[in-house]
Amino acid sequence: MKEKYGALIKDLFFFTISTFIPKAISFFLVPLYTNYLTTAEYGIADLVSTTVSLLVPILTLDINDAVMRYTIEDKDDKEPFRIAFFMVLKSIIIVVIAFAINNIFNIFELDYQITIFCILNYIFISIYGICIAYLRATEKVKLLSIISILITIITVASNIFLLVVLKAGVIGYMISGCLGYAIVDIVVLIRINVLKLIKKEQEKNSNLKKQMLAYSLPLIAANISWWINSSADRYIVTAICGVEENGIYSVAYKIPTILQMLQSVFSQAWLLSVFREYKKENGSKYVSNVYEIYYVAMCISCSILIVLDIPLAKFLYANKFFEAWKYVPFLLISVVFIANSGFFESMLTLQKKSTFVAYTTILGALVNIILNFILIYNVGTIGAAIATMCGYFVMWISRIKVVMKGYKFQVNWGKQIIIYILLIAEAIVMLETRDYILCIGIVILIFLLNIKIIKNIIKQMVCKLKGTV
Repeated sequence: MKEKYGALIKDLFFFTISTFIPKAISFFLVPLYTNYLTTAEYGIADLVSTTVSLLVPILTLDINDAVMRYTIEDKDDKEPFRIAFFMVLKSIIIVVIAFAINNIFNIFELDYQITIFCILNYIFISIYGICIAYLRATEKVKLLSIISILITIITVASNIFLLVVLKAGVIGYMISGCLGYAIVDIVVLIRINVLKLIKKEQEKNSNLKKQMLAYSLPLIAANISWWINSSADRYIVTAICGVEENGIYSVAYKIPTILQMLQSVFSQAWLLSVFREYKKENGSKYVSNVYEIYYVAMCISCSILIVLDIPLAKFLYANKFFEAWKYVPFLLISVVFIANSGFFESMLTLQKKSTFVAYTTILGALVNIILNFILIYNVGTIGAAIATMCGYFVMWISRIKVVMKGYKFQVNWGKQIIIYILLIAEAIVMLETRDYILCIGIVILIFLLNIKIIKNIIKQMVCKLKGTV
């Protein structure tokens, strides 16, 4: 049993490096963005990246998820990557042709510079997606760490040079984003030896391609729905409240980045761990124990960050963006539900039940989009944050039923629900009264509800440290 946790901890260490560094830098670059970009510029840049994040899974048929799933079964087989690479190249050609036709016939009035960056963003991110999926599947965690450090250095240097020195504004911001992905793509493709793969005599492996598409196609709907949950609110806020308000709302997502670091690191390491360990002896107990520790860590971290919301906002945001603090508490709770949903998604991935992933994600998206329109019209931009939280909650709850049918899973659901109610209460208190004493009291209460688990974690860590001395 100790070996199971040891392998998970090792993966967590390397994924912490590969995930924490870029997200941490993104977090600390917020003061730079809010001081050198207007609310409208930030709103425009956010809409560009949001649009690209929608186009990638649709036009690539979400093939990167299939690369991950089918490479993990045979880490020496590069055929899934080769298939995906050619599919991505075809999608890039489609994007370029589509924008060229639009430019010639002026079907939609699009800013020329922003259009160019949209195309470049799409190219680099779509290639990046399949490269990272391959590296994760082959457990190249050290290389992922190096890549993360590289993209971080490029991002910081280019942002400082373009925004501070050249004062290039939103164009400089978008160039920085493209540059980092472009260089990383080149490094990874060279490392994988993509030229050799391209020149390789193409085997008529239509069966593998069909399997990959059968797995990935349902995930297109899932990823569109996931996009709706995470991004559609930006468009609705822009349509109802204006692009400046979207700039303020978008920057509110930066503080939840702290919690997303924990969620992202864990999800990457956990997918590898659950594939290795679930079918072994005591696999169900292992999954239940890890889930309990995970949600406790997420909830306690979330409650602490809600208390720190305003101080962090004062540190990160320029005055014109400060109002964004109001949206942060509900977005933080959203991350907790994202974490829960992702945990159960890994269990569905084990059985290649991508259809169920799609159904549950679509359900969450429908709830999100309906509530966005209702709440934004009635209570303003704060309604977008609440709608996002509700969408992810529904996604998590709907996955529980599906997972429970196929797995022996033991969780204290009653205690979990109480903790989530306390988190929502803390968010409301912070928004309405800013009563720090009451909020700290809620943090302590959540801590006490999980004191047994926390003691066990500390005990295991102490034993581990003693064993290494």
